[in-house]
Amino acid sequence: MAKAVSGLVSKGPSLLKGFIDSATPKYHLFVKYAKVELAPPTPADIPQIRSGIQKLLTGFRTGKWKEATVKVCMVSN
Repeated sequence: MAKAVSGLVSKGPSLLKGFIDSATPKYHLFVKYAKVELAPPTPADIPQIRSGIQKLLTGFRTGKWKEATVKVCMVSN
């Protein structure tokens, strides 16, 4: 038992280094996309947001949403 524990303790730093080395590129990719996707809207985005909401409300009032196919609904999500 003591032999197993001492073996694990001796391999610990190399296992930790391997984990950090393999996780670092994935973390950097996550941060790259998170900066873009999680950024709050800027004042320049407000007209686009407003027109999108207007189109959504117009489509709801006219009943256009009833004619949408399953394929179109899945693509828009």
